Amino acid sequence: MAQGEALGGVVSVIVEIRGGESLEKALKVFKRKVMKAGTLKDLRRHRHYTKPSMAKRLKAMAARRRLAAERGRGIKTVLNPRAA
Repeated sequence: MAQGEALGGVVSVIVEIRGGESLEKALKVFKRKVMKAGTLKDLRRHRHYTKPSMAKRLKAMAARRRLAAERGRGIKTVLNPRAA
């Protein structure tokens, strides 16, 4: 059985405190593992239901922002390779 499988498919972060290790150090390791696992990001993303149409709209808006930022930096982006 894999780690987290007993918890219903949820992957948990485990930090073992060895003898002489401070609680602050263990907390720092825990925070780093949580960030690396993407647990908080996933939790924030699933906090509210997003309709598929809204998810598509948000994705398109992010793409437009990304393209505008690339144009601002002088990076040439080909939107339609056949037209170029």
